[in-house]
Amino acid sequence: MDTQSALPFNKIAVSMVKRGLPVIPVEAKGKKPLPYAWQTKASKKPDDILYWMAAYGNDINCGCVATLDGQWMLDADNPDLWTLIEQETGHTLPRTFTTVSSKGEHKYWKQTPASRAMGNRKAHTAPYEFDAQVDRRQVIAPGSTHPSGFIYAVADDCEIVEAPDWLVEWVTVHGAKEKVACPKGCATVHEDFDFEDTMEHFDISGDWDGDWFITDVCPISSHKHEQSVRTGFFYDGKVFGFHCFAGGCNGSNMSAGQVIAFLNAIQIEKGGEPYRGAIWSAADDGKTLDPKWNIDCLDDEREDNVAVADPVEFKLNDNRKVTDADPLYDDIDQLIMEQKRDGELPLAPEDYLPVPAQVAITDLETHTGLDFPGQCALYGRLGQIANDCPVKLPLGWLYPSILSMASTLDIEDRDNFVRKNMYVALLGDVGTGKSYCMTAARKSIFVPGEDTIVEDAPGSHSGLMNQLSETEPVNRLLFIDELKSVLNACAIMGSNLPNMLCKLWGNDSDGGSVKKGRQLVYGKLSILGGLACKDGSDFAKLFGATTVFGLADRFLLGYYPGYVKARPIRGLVQAHFDLKPVAIPDWVWDAKDEWIGDDAVRRRLSEHALRVALVTAACNGDAEITAPCLEAAFRFTEWQQRLRGTFKPGLAETKESECYEAVYTALKERYDYQKQHKSHHKGTDLITGIEKDSLWMLLHFRDTVNNKSYYRKYSGLIDRVKKSMVDNGIIEVFEEEVEVESNDNSKSKTKRSKTPFVKLKTTIL
Repeated sequence: MDTQSALPFNKIAVSMVKRGLPVIPVEAKGKKPLPYAWQTKASKKPDDILYWMAAYGNDINCGCVATLDGQWMLDADNPDLWTLIEQETGHTLPRTFTTVSSKGEHKYWKQTPASRAMGNRKAHTAPYEFDAQVDRRQVIAPGSTHPSGFIYAVADDCEIVEAPDWLVEWVTVHGAKEKVACPKGCATVHEDFDFEDTMEHFDISGDWDGDWFITDVCPISSHKHEQSVRTGFFYDGKVFGFHCFAGGCNGSNMSAGQVIAFLNAIQIEKGGEPYRGAIWSAADDGKTLDPKWNIDCLDDEREDNVAVADPVEFKLNDNRKVTDADPLYDDIDQLIMEQKRDGELPLAPEDYLPVPAQVAITDLETHTGLDFPGQCALYGRLGQIANDCPVKLPLGWLYPSILSMASTLDIEDRDNFVRKNMYVALLGDVGTGKSYCMTAARKSIFVPGEDTIVEDAPGSHSGLMNQLSETEPVNRLLFIDELKSVLNACAIMGSNLPNMLCKLWGNDSDGGSVKKGRQLVYGKLSILGGLACKDGSDFAKLFGATTVFGLADRFLLGYYPGYVKARPIRGLVQAHFDLKPVAIPDWVWDAKDEWIGDDAVRRRLSEHALRVALVTAACNGDAEITAPCLEAAFRFTEWQQRLRGTFKPGLAETKESECYEAVYTALKERYDYQKQHKSHHKGTDLITGIEKDSLWMLLHFRDTVNNKSYYRKYSGLIDRVKKSMVDNGIIEVFEEEVEVESNDNSKSKTKRSKTPFVKLKTTIL
């Protein structure tokens, strides 16, 4: 960006938007924003820039607007202010993006909680001469022209950084806080209130001054008052008010509600429609509307009937064609491409890559066995990180570990449909180097956030809740050398830990009971851990039915049959990623369905494949999942399928878990029988709210277990198992009191009894 000469509006606007600043058009060689309600129209959208170019030309100035969720600007009229600040505070100002103005400099800062609390500040007594433009205030952007002919220029072309708290404190002490006067008669607005829509309906134009929208003309008299030009609406995002400072105007004693009613009356008189949008909240409804000014009553006291002129409308040519010979739009089209890449703008169908003919195995080898399939299962930068590890480690442990570490990063599917978090368990004998590979993966990828990686294994659902957040979804990685401790905690009869782990695999939040009541926690949870097991039988013991109903198939497995010769890892550099949202084209879903085919095992595995593809595409910097990316994910997941053929959840080792599996198996057998024969147990027709065609789904718990003699074999464990199944969502109980006939001493009579029926809700394996 050439900062020594004036630039056209589009060049200035694009350069500032790329720095994250919303912009507005400003009059040529001036400081006045051109659109009315400009603070509500400051934008980073290319379409808005094009609109302003069409509306006002391209030789205008450009303004940058401070927003509470973006940046703020410290406008120094005294060129020696920075030296003064450093002398008085004893601190050195950090470098940040700085521009030269006609009197001094503008320093741009990222917002912090301290700067938001500070608000707009002013100090115009020497030597403290500055404006802190924090909220809905503007400064003129570099490349614009001052009324004197001076060209605003860049003084320090570096990144915008956060203002240190000591600087904010100094500005707060030496600057006067902007006074916000709320007029009498202000009332709370409805959550759907649209200030701009209200003004446009009544053709009211003006300009913002803090929380005041100063109208070009008085909406009551329909002209600008000679003695007082400050007439306008107050709106701070919560309350809405009005005041006319001309004492002789009828509007000086009117509330906002009365003004709206007055304007509605004019609309009706002219044959138009009153404003029907939401304005007042239910709590304030009617408080500001004097019956004298309701829309059915025409006001005879207004000064004249002159209506505000319709603003000039400009429309873009929707058929604009951009070619290499049209340099006027080159920078804007580049901005559009960048914002689409970054997920700030949606992709159009033509923005996606061509649909691949097929997703095929590029290497002709048919992969069998449990060994890692090799390079065909690796993709992009994550695959390169695995290959470039200074110490050659088995990919069967290293690459799943890298995937788990990467799944902790801020990765997003543009449509928010595919999740990125992964649970990974490395399988192998004790002391074979699983933890060493985990550590290598941890050192290979930079994971931001001090609390992101958690090394304490949760012993219960409340322990896991303490490791998450009570306010918002946060990235968390359970980095655990011995996953066995977690699975043992899951195996405790009645534990809610496995249920919570299952829930957090597919959701960002879950609730649980704690001493102070029920608590909701949030977290984007990933897991990476080592699981000591020699073979499938060891795995079956660890992943018993009571441990993991459904948890085992949520894990990706890492496997290597040998051991690692550990040694110091030198020359390893942590990878940093510039992550952007990833689009998933429609063809990916078709390819997934084709890959699943009739194989039921691949249904859950397909979700793993999409997560692997999403994470690897994001880390590779791809704007969308590509054919090579999805192909590698399928090869990796096919390896997972082969591993699952050997490492299966199996029969449990404890009496409680044996009882759990036995009861479940009995219920499942009865469920399948009743489904096949469409039969139902006697008494189910007495339960209300169940369709007749669905009665076969109700299982008689006591009879089903008695038929297997399980009450004699397991005694009181049956009741504990039933409660655990209910708590974990395996079964749903229908214990409804109904009247049933019984024979007692040959006399028939009725009594009330609870129906002992349950419904099977899900599977445990």
